[in-house]
Amino acid sequence: MEGDELALYNMVNGIIQEYVVCGQGLTICGLGWHN
Repeated sequence: MEGDELALYNMVNGIIQEYVVCGQGLTICGLGWHN
């Protein structure tokens, strides 16, 4: 039960981290491009 919740949390947290790290380039980051 909790395994699925943890996996979902980790996925969402990873996406949020990507947005924070990328800052202004959200669209570019969304496509998987970094810097």
